[in-house]
Amino acid sequence: MGIFKDFKETLDEYHPIKENSTPLNYKLDDNLEEIKRTLGNVNDLLCRELKLKGAGGVKVAVLGIDGLINSDLAQHYIIHVMAVDLSMVEEDSLVKNQDAFDAIFNSRISMIDAKTSKLKEDLYRNLLNGHVIVLVDGVCSFMMFDCKGWQTRSIGEPDVESSLRGPKDCFVETIRFNTATLRRRLKDPRLRFDTHIIGRSSKTDVFVAYIEGLTNEKFVQIANQRLEELDVDGIQNTAQLMQYIEDQHHTIIPRLFETERPDMVVSGMLAGQVAIFVDGSPFVVLTPFFFTGIFSTMDDYYNHPLFASLKRVMRYICALIVILAPAFYVSVSTFHQEMIPTAFLIIMMNQRESNPFSTFFEMFLVYALFEIMREASLRKPNALGNAMSIVGSLIVGQSLVEAGLVSYAAIIIGSITTLTTYVLAHTRISEATRILTLVFMIIGGWLGFYGITVGFIVLIIHLCSLTTFGEPFMSSLAPMNLMDQVDQILRLPLRWMKQRPFAFDSHNRVRQNLQPKMEDDTNEG
Repeated sequence: MGIFKDFKETLDEYHPIKENSTPLNYKLDDNLEEIKRTLGNVNDLLCRELKLKGAGGVKVAVLGIDGLINSDLAQHYIIHVMAVDLSMVEEDSLVKNQDAFDAIFNSRISMIDAKTSKLKEDLYRNLLNGHVIVLVDGVCSFMMFDCKGWQTRSIGEPDVESSLRGPKDCFVETIRFNTATLRRRLKDPRLRFDTHIIGRSSKTDVFVAYIEGLTNEKFVQIANQRLEELDVDGIQNTAQLMQYIEDQHHTIIPRLFETERPDMVVSGMLAGQVAIFVDGSPFVVLTPFFFTGIFSTMDDYYNHPLFASLKRVMRYICALIVILAPAFYVSVSTFHQEMIPTAFLIIMMNQRESNPFSTFFEMFLVYALFEIMREASLRKPNALGNAMSIVGSLIVGQSLVEAGLVSYAAIIIGSITTLTTYVLAHTRISEATRILTLVFMIIGGWLGFYGITVGFIVLIIHLCSLTTFGEPFMSSLAPMNLMDQVDQILRLPLRWMKQRPFAFDSHNRVRQNLQPKMEDDTNEG
């Protein structure tokens, strides 16, 4: 206990680094020298010093980072404007420096995204974020113009969440492209973006998106509060952010959902969810996220209700197969041989007579090999192609059986388990079920059906104890709400989904009103 106490005291004594919020100096040369010294005299800092004609020769400096700014844009709209005769102020004006600053910002440079500030913190953050900085000698303020020009990935088809009938576009790594994609689909003036800058070093832009008047303010407040409390070196993507802001539970069950599909984000926000965008990540976080959302996909709403319901039920069954199939095989082979038909039992005995290992070790070996092949297929160079993985799997499986290390039954169970993991709708639940497969397999090999039953009950209790942004994780199922069951385990017709899910606690629960209008048969006059 003393180790944990010392560790906690060390955390309590930690103080975050304070940002540089001091104002600029009035002297241009001193400011330039400090900027170059702070950045370490880097070779990608562009600095152009000018003397303004028509403004008494006031000195100005234009700063930008090579590769982050559009040089042509900066040259045409900023440097070219200040290089000509401006005739802005009188030569003998006592405040000509400030007048020159005001004239440049207010009437000369015609860029829509233009701001001024006095703080060094704003200067460095915007300079390193693709803005052009303009400093004027004798003025402690500076101008910043958005001239971003770095290379970006074009919008393509989703790589992780394939779409059969839905839209084929996806989010990219540039956050402004993603917000524009959202606005193109959600043309609602109530759409709001709360801005946060996360990371002492990365200065990552994080946006909390929601529909005002529709999304419950509690979820928005929780999201903003948890983001404001973050004090880390940097955030690179949504996967890291989710680990910081999700409800603190020791669990492998995902309670936040990330997607790269814009239609999924729009659907979630219209239901009452909050979307969190992270600059540099092609995924968007949706919260709160409940249990039944694990087994639904956006393509369910593009298919016939009967076909969508069948596929959704199939996902529930596949989740049970992934978790319990290896455990049942180990348990039956070890403790409950009387449940196996005699003919099949004889076949299994003939296959296993040369196998020196127990059924549990045999199944564990198959499980480990499938996980190794799965990881190898992800990490292998693209030049090798998929043929290497397929041929390698066949050779390894056949060799294990012929060597007598595993039986055909173990290979079949392992193959079925691996295939069913890909049927599950989301990658994170697939990862969680694979861990549960190993846990239940150990319990089944130790305690048999009794252990599997107790373990499954413990799993259900654990699911009921989880929360997502303060809401019960299982609230989409219990307490039972009949109106919500039209889109939980089954996907009933869209016309029946008249209200938003009760679990999201939206202020405006009416989703659609398809009642025919009553005709007015009264005759006036």
